[in-house]
Amino acid sequence: MKNKVLLYIALTVLSVFGYSAIQAQYYMSMGLAPGNPGGINKDSDVYFATVAPPSGSTVLYTYPYAKSYSLQYSATQTIPFTFNFNGSPVTQYKVASSGYITFTTASTTPVGPPSAALPSASLPDNSICGAWGVAGAADGGQIYTKLYGTAPNRQLWIVFWFAGNPSDTNSQNVWAIALEETTNNIYIVDEWGDIGNAAGVYNAPHLTVGVQVNSTTAYQVAASPNVVSHSWGNATSDNIYYEFSPSAATAYTPAVKMPLFEEFNQASCDPCAEATPNLDSALFNNKNTCSAVRYHVSWPGQDFMNQVTNTPFVNARVSYYTVSGVPDAKLDGSMDIYPGGIRSIELQDEIYIGSPFTISISSATYNPSTDVYSANATITAEHVMPAGLVAQAALTVDTITYAKSQTTETIPQTVFPQVAEDMMPSSSGTSLAAFTTVGATQTLTLSWTKNHPWGASPQTWTYDSNKNAAHLTIFIQDNTSKYVYQSANTLFTNVVTGINELSDVNYFNIYPNPTSNNATIAFNLEQSKNVNIEVYNMLGEKVYSELQGTMAAGQHEVIINSKALRSGIYFVRFMTDDGAITKKLIVQ
Repeated sequence: MKNKVLLYIALTVLSVFGYSAIQAQYYMSMGLAPGNPGGINKDSDVYFATVAPPSGSTVLYTYPYAKSYSLQYSATQTIPFTFNFNGSPVTQYKVASSGYITFTTASTTPVGPPSAALPSASLPDNSICGAWGVAGAADGGQIYTKLYGTAPNRQLWIVFWFAGNPSDTNSQNVWAIALEETTNNIYIVDEWGDIGNAAGVYNAPHLTVGVQVNSTTAYQVAASPNVVSHSWGNATSDNIYYEFSPSAATAYTPAVKMPLFEEFNQASCDPCAEATPNLDSALFNNKNTCSAVRYHVSWPGQDFMNQVTNTPFVNARVSYYTVSGVPDAKLDGSMDIYPGGIRSIELQDEIYIGSPFTISISSATYNPSTDVYSANATITAEHVMPAGLVAQAALTVDTITYAKSQTTETIPQTVFPQVAEDMMPSSSGTSLAAFTTVGATQTLTLSWTKNHPWGASPQTWTYDSNKNAAHLTIFIQDNTSKYVYQSANTLFTNVVTGINELSDVNYFNIYPNPTSNNATIAFNLEQSKNVNIEVYNMLGEKVYSELQGTMAAGQHEVIINSKALRSGIYFVRFMTDDGAITKKLIVQ
């Protein structure tokens, strides 16, 4: 489900999100609002029981099945209340089967699919594209209208119900145009999109969503003509809508959004293994614009990463999303999606939605001497927002590579990226107070002392997790709708300063550094001391330890065989009775 907030943008300039206009007659919400606009329409989106539109509807058109569609207009319809379009009164409209309505009732030839970006010379003047680009669907469908609410706040809904994608015989979609009395607002509502083709992947129709005044003046949702559905449930609470308002009273510029992709998988799961190559590719191709957190669950078989994370937080996230099978995934919390079918376009399209928040992570450090991960972040509101949201923080290990497969099924799995290993301060997150003004900020101070290996039984089931270290991902979520408003991520950096700098050691060095062979630790003791040397990888795991015992005063050298270490960054901790010094070692 998605919780949303109206994100208006004045369309007098070309913005980073792709809006343009010649005259600022409409201001468009760049993002999301909770459920249906105003909560007036409480009908379910999809009526599987009756396979028909809701009671009280007027059917204007019945879609033919699958690809056998024809373009046509409905008969001229009358708006049941006073309504102004672009500042002038309109009373009648026609509906095109391809997903738009026009107040130019003299138009006789509907256009599309495919659709085009706005403004478009092929589209009639004075038109609203609610889902321009749809066609027939596998289970048929209808275009219907229904009046909701009471005067002077009624809404006329024109719904493209079970419309399809001309290139996908099983696709089903529900989009709507809502005209609002008194405000003269236009809402375009994304109600439902179905996963239905043979590969189990939703082939979303690529749509144009917006308002066209004429062939030179138009206002469109970013990504048009490639807007896709983000609402995949039949409850109204997961609907999203775009608002085109003649009022500039609340116009503002939203922040660029970084989507969040959460996957639920398992090390002993053949379907998970089959989905992984596609997901890895999609996340890699969007690594600079999308955050990723991958949870390891407790079924169907053996998973040593789950054994150390299930009780602390994974089981809570499974319950939070009601995950009942793997692989499963959530895009921005509310879009249920198959990891094996995720494409870059779904990840990139979320960016254009925008966000009422920015997240700035000012620090994220790991101290190998204390095993403490620490971070500080600031959340800034770009719009007034109510209390009740939660800031979540997840620590993920970039890559855990096992020496052997732990699967109890057929397909071997040894490499696991973006593994969730902790949530700070817990799976409940940090509750956020209301943001009562634009620019209001709240800060997060996070800390976790590592209390478990990245996988259970590390002596028997050995793994390497040095490569690429660990990331911190912070995201803002609505616990009711599950919608994620914004995310941000950064790499943990290591604290390499000494602890209790040793007064009795007047020289300490490591050479060669970087090294691809042996590394020599050279030091000079002013007096006899007990000496211990330990080497840690970037994740704070001890990979080498040698107790030298009591060493006499004077110069000493200790050889470390770095051939036994994988390429990466390490920290050498030199300890005596009086304290410790930590220095970085690079193994090539």
